Amino acid sequence: ECGFSAATFSDGKAGWATAQGVELRHVPGDAADQEDLEPLVHAISFDVAIVLGSQARAAGDALSPANMDTRVLDILLLLRHVHATSPNPNKYLHVIGENNVDETAMLALAPRTKDSLNKPPDFINTQ
Repeated sequence: ECGFSAATFSDGKAGWATAQGVELRHVPGDAADQEDLEPLVHAISFDVAIVLGSQARAAGDALSPANMDTRVLDILLLLRHVHATSPNPNKYLHVIGENNVDETAMLALAPRTKDSLNKPPDFINTQ
């Protein structure tokens, strides 16, 4: 058992939570679209963001590994911008991403705060 149970949060949205206060939320939308991502990041003070690209599709066809990684990098840059303009821009946001091409991790830029200028995102290699 993972310790999560169904929960309703203070904003009225449903998700899962642990007794220790860990919240897990899923919001449908396109993380590469500022209109979808910005309201979420501005409404909720996240501790961790997980950025996945392997399930991305273009017109029903799976993307190539390089295109999946490009999507992850695009989302990371947008997340960096949106986090910087959020109500809590100085709160450290730990980012976990996935990559198909080893070099992608070297290109990634995570959200920055004055205390985490040089902390790169963590990557999980999906090869």
